[in-house]
Amino acid sequence: MLKELLQNPKALLWATIIHLLVVLLMILSFSFSEKDEAAGSATPVTIIDAASILNQSIPTGEPIEEPQPDEEQVTDQIAEKPVEKPQKEEQEKTSTKASATEAILAAQQLAIQQAKQKKEEAMREAAKKDSRKKAEEKARAEEKRLKREKRRAERKKEEA
Repeated sequence: MLKELLQNPKALLWATIIHLLVVLLMILSFSFSEKDEAAGSATPVTIIDAASILNQSIPTGEPIEEPQPDEEQVTDQIAEKPVEKPQKEEQEKTSTKASATEAILAAQQLAIQQAKQKKEEAMREAAKKDSRKKAEEKARAEEKRLKREKRRAERKKEEA
């Protein structure tokens, strides 16, 4: 290869010039391109544990903007049920906390059950391997015993 390059020095010169131009164009094009601004703006992430979820108030499905009732409706509602709204909210909060704790407990129990199942499967596999090894050892011992008997029988024939 070196011999061919030395025979054609013009080709070597043009090849190096073209490669230098390509590298120069790449450098210039990258310096004039706009930088991505989204990469610089990172959003902070917070990790939430189960305790903070249980202590957090969960919004109900009620719409934010309710139509304003007439004065008569307001007085009727106040007269009929003055204490029910806070009780309902408390019941909803306690029920959501209870359901969240139940979900966490159910997930933990499921994880425990899966771990037990994996252990049992591993024990079954180990038992199968042990039984296979024992069966193979018995088969080998039986083969050895048959070979010995066969040799003894051959020796008795030769002696007789």
